[in-house]
Amino acid sequence: MIPDYLDQDSDDDGILDNVEGQTTDGYIPPSGNDVDGNGLDDAYEVSPGSGEGIDPVNTDGTDNPDYIDTDSDNDGALDIVEGHDYNGDGIPDTMPSGNDADNDGVDDAFDGDTTGYGDPNGLAVDDPTDDLPDTDGTEDQDYRDDDDDGDGLPTEDENPDPNGDGDNSDATDANANDIPDYLEPNNASVSEDDLEIFNAVTPNGDGDNDVFTIRNIELFPDNQVRIYNRWGVLVYETRGYGQNDNYFRGISNGRVTIQKNKLLPVGTYYYVVDYVVNGNTKSRAGYLYIQR
Repeated sequence: MIPDYLDQDSDDDGILDNVEGQTTDGYIPPSGNDVDGNGLDDAYEVSPGSGEGIDPVNTDGTDNPDYIDTDSDNDGALDIVEGHDYNGDGIPDTMPSGNDADNDGVDDAFDGDTTGYGDPNGLAVDDPTDDLPDTDGTEDQDYRDDDDDGDGLPTEDENPDPNGDGDNSDATDANANDIPDYLEPNNASVSEDDLEIFNAVTPNGDGDNDVFTIRNIELFPDNQVRIYNRWGVLVYETRGYGQNDNYFRGISNGRVTIQKNKLLPVGTYYYVVDYVVNGNTKSRAGYLYIQR
């Protein structure tokens, strides 16, 4: 393990500490000079010998500064995805190689100098304003923007990680066009017909259908979801479905005859979804199948 003071990418997200430590618009590249030999590049010292370096940026204002935060804006989409997804498909175009030839803490896939510490801002970044993805072209780059597509819906509410496993490859894509919702502007003028309800749940941890998926439900936060077994017994009930990782994963939260937190058996169930659209309550209902 490389200690942070010798690690040019302390959180291993492929965006180097020198970039994450500074604001995007105010980024100053290193000069390569250290007149007083104190280890601080002269570009960041008010005067040689002052010992004053960069005051690290903390975009989300919680947990850690960006350079040691794998999700700088706390929106559920990881920096390693948002910082390297140039074609907007929700998958990073550059993946870690697992190699670090010069032991500088930077994966070789992101390292502009694999023979030492010669490139502290990384292979792809000379100017973060131009060189890091910014889908909506406003506010900040995607890894520091809590509404990546600028559609007025926070990224975290557009389900960048529906099953909460830290892998954004299963991000919700309501219209199935290979662009995840959090990267595709939505004018939020949707109707109840825009709900797409999947009728199968396979909660086996493979990332596919691990939760009861109701696409676009996040646009109607005033909602209630109920699930009944074949005998009409309520086995699951919640409000605000699709918000803050609130999903049915094949586990009961019933309070009467079905034990709470019990893994529900394979079989056929019945769902009822109530949600409010422009002050009017709409309902959808149908059959749901649990398979394992």
